Amino acid sequence: MNLTEYKFCAYPTCKKVIQSGRSNKKYCSNRCRSAHYQIIHQQSILAERKLTKGNRDNERVLKELLERLPLSKQYKNYVDISKETLFGAGYNQKYTGITSIFNWDGITVNTFHYNDVILVSHPHQPSRYLICKRNDRNTQ
Repeated sequence: MNLTEYKFCAYPTCKKVIQSGRSNKKYCSNRCRSAHYQIIHQQSILAERKLTKGNRDNERVLKELLERLPLSKQYKNYVDISKETLFGAGYNQKYTGITSIFNWDGITVNTFHYNDVILVSHPHQPSRYLICKRNDRNTQ
């Protein structure tokens, strides 16, 4: 067997000879494959971690506001909150969770979904929002 018939691990710091396996095998072990993937995708992994942390922080802020503030008399199961109070409590609009458009009595509103809470732009006042628990969502 000459040197050209050997396959070497694709992980830059390893370069061990691949002994056996499929003909298109690139790495000598799962450890090398995983480490190489992390090097290649490091920027996207870090961006995803930052996004996830931002969404967790926003959800925490919304949960705290939902517990502290009284429910709206006009909208059952919702807390009515001003934009200034929401952003003053630490909500960061850059991390908005899963965004969707919702039809509320013929009015289109934006909704921002998190694991346990939902933030809805107020249907009649653009400078206000409504917060509710995911299970308690009940439109008028």
